[in-house]
Amino acid sequence: MGFVDASLVPLLAYLLPLFQGGSFAWATALALATLFAVGAGRTFFTRRGGPASGIEMLLLGAVAAALAFGIGALGAAIIGDASTG
Repeated sequence: MGFVDASLVPLLAYLLPLFQGGSFAWATALALATLFAVGAGRTFFTRRGGPASGIEMLLLGAVAAALAFGIGALGAAIIGDASTG
């Protein structure tokens, strides 16, 4: 349930009129903030420092997102980008 809750936060940039204009940038910022908050929240279970755990989770999430984007871009280059017509 927590995973679903945290994964919905970046979608707020597309669902709420507050974030109109630059929705992708807002979604990215909300995703990074959520990753940091979840990482910092792990301290209740790991007894590690909050900022260190938050930064660790943020960096791991950012690397995972960059890899996913790169693999998607590579796939689009191999098979052709269907979105450009």
